[in-house]
Formats: sequence, C-alpha cells, structure tokens
Amino acid sequence: MTYIQRKGNYTAIESINGKRVWFATKTPNKRLAEKRAKAYFQALREENLAAAEKLMNRNPSSITIGELMDLYEKLATVKAAHRNRRAMERILREVGVPLTKTVNSLSGRIFSDFENLRHKQANGVLELRTAKTTVASTVRQAKSIFSKKMMQRYADEGLVLDVKEFKGRSVEQGPRARFKAPKDKGLYARTLEASKKLRTDDPEAYKAYLCGYFAGMRKGEVANAKMSFFTDHAIEIVPHGDWQPKNGEERTVPIHQDIWAIFMELTEGKSDDDYLLNGCDTERLENVFRRLNAWLGEQGWNHSSKKFHELRKAYGSAVLKQGGISAAQHLLGHKDISTTDRYYTDLESDIVINS
Repeated sequence: MTYIQRKGNYTAIESINGKRVWFATKTPNKRLAEKRAKAYFQALREENLAAAEKLMNRNPSSITIGELMDLYEKLATVKAAHRNRRAMERILREVGVPLTKTVNSLSGRIFSDFENLRHKQANGVLELRTAKTTVASTVRQAKSIFSKKMMQRYADEGLVLDVKEFKGRSVEQGPRARFKAPKDKGLYARTLEASKKLRTDDPEAYKAYLCGYFAGMRKGEVANAKMSFFTDHAIEIVPHGDWQPKNGEERTVPIHQDIWAIFMELTEGKSDDDYLLNGCDTERLENVFRRLNAWLGEQGWNHSSKKFHELRKAYGSAVLKQGGISAAQHLLGHKDISTTDRYYTDLESDIVINS
C-alpha cells in the first residue's frame, strides 16, 4: 500500500484483484490515515461493499445516535459505560428523540426539555429537590459519552464530531447536604475499636476503611489505588493507565506512622504494579465496598445512605478543624475550595484520626 498527500491529506493506493484502488483518508495524520485505509481495503477484500461505503463517507450526518452509542460501548474502558448509555437513552426517550436520528441533530435543548419534564412531574418541594438531583446525575452520565477522551477515540475511528453546544448545556443542580457529624459522639471511637476484628475477618474491607477514614480517599481512588501510590508515609494519588483522579486533581496525602505500618503489613509482598485491594475488577470496585457499607451499618453509621463517603467527610472535617480549609481542600482533592466549605465542614465534630 502506498500513500500520497494531496492538499495536506493522505490518499492510499492499493491493488485489489489486479486493479489500483484509491482511497481518500481525509486526514493529514499518517497514523490515522493508515488505520482508516487498512479498514477500508479489508472491507473491500471481504466484498463487504456496504461497510466500505460507510467507511468512505463516515461523518456525523451519516451516523445515527444509536450507532454512536454502539461505538461508545465498544471503545469506552470505564465500567460505567453501559450505565452512561442507559442515561442517554432515558433522556432521549423521555423527550421523544429516536435513536435513529443522526448525531448532528443533537441539541443541548434535550437537556432543558428533560429537566422541565421531570420538574413538572414532581409533586411538592421534597420531590422537586429529588428530581433536580436525579436530573443532574442523569445528564452528567449522558455527557460522559462526549468526554474529551471519548471524542479523541471517535476521531481515531474516523468520526469527528462537533457537539460543543450539546455538551455545554447545563441543568440546575439539586441540593447537597452539608456534612453534619453524627449525634452519637462515641461512634468514631467505637468503629475504630471494632475495626480490629474487621482486619481479621475482611482484610480488603479493612484496607478500604483505612483509606476512607485516615486518608479521605474516594471510592474510585481506593478501588484503583496501586502500590506505587504508597511512598514514604504518604499516598500519592496520580493517574495510571486509563484511570485518573476526579477532575484530574493529583494530590499527596500524609499518613500517620501507625496507619502506614498497618498498610505495609497488609500488603507485604506486593509489587508497585499490584492493586492495593485484591481480587478482580468487580471485587475491587463493588463487592469490597458493599461488605464495608454493611459493616459500617452494623456499627451505627446509619445517618447517611452513602456510608463509605461519610468516612471521607469525617476525615475532611477533622483536617479542616486541625489545619484549616486550604489544607482540607488539598487533601480531599477538591478543585474548588467552595466545595470543601459547603459540603465537608462541621467544626463541632469530634473525630478520632490518630490512635
């Protein structure tokens, strides 16, 4: 196969059944041109003329929303890909946009239509608050289909989309509750004491507990933490592979020497490439936290449905009390200090961080 450049873009030339066939790749990127040409000529050799024609004319005006979502699930590496697709389908279904519509017909108006529809269905102030939170979450999931990383992957497949107006449309956020320490003042100390048995009964849940309570880590950070994160009495939360921290915010969290010693005991023999938590993806991402949440419920952590996240909030509140709001913002990995102030502070709390 040979390539020539015309007006900056590459054209591939290949011999098929004794005939020279020309294919305009429509890109100045040599690597992408080779990828497109290989797919096109392979389709021709397999006499899949429909596939070849589609590759030749691939653009937003010929790709349906349903086809794009098929491509998204094929290319996405996140575990939530199917959930994100369902969120988009739910929005489209409720506002009456069929999956057979082309991608370039997408408009940010579908979000506002979805928002208005859900708000009208709400009955009373409490239901309206819930609706706002649900709508914001659903829209956020749907927008993941058009993340910067996914847009690049679509482009690598020869599909260049322009959905800025669609991505940019926002909806009203539902209220989030400020952290309030539980009324049971002995809860933290009792949980810490009970965790000694958890260490024996369920070491993986115990490690997750330590990460939440003593390092303020998010669930996704714990599940994706590798042993390379653990350096010199600190946890360095940094990207690896396809995973990155929320908002891309890297940070280093110092760890009390006693807790550090426990981590080292529990992970003896692991290499830097090993995950902190043992087991397959489902075990690390779901099962460990399901067991930990059940255990926290048994200890009396029933003041919130997001029990593991309450560990992080308790840590953040304690850091703020001891080191100030800037320290709390950094150690929690908040991009905006107002998030720390609004949702993670309760100066009346009495939290046991070091034992």
